Amino acid sequence: MTRGRRSERVRIAELSADEARPLLRAWPSQVPTGVGFMKRSGLVKDGRPEEFEALAGRCAVFLLEPLGDEKY
Repeated sequence: MTRGRRSERVRIAELSADEARPLLRAWPSQVPTGVGFMKRSGLVKDGRPEEFEALAGRCAVFLLEPLGDEKY
């Protein structure tokens, strides 16, 4: 994963629906700028936490885990 000039090796793992549910529920308050995108995409209507939570199992959520202090 690279941001600017900094790169880091990461492992990407897709979360199960049960693991993703609380993260999706928190999405509107943690990433308010993303709510509009989800509305325009037709995934949610009003942007309420319950709507996002209901996306679990239909909308992929990934965990990015650093693979040590290696930089490349």
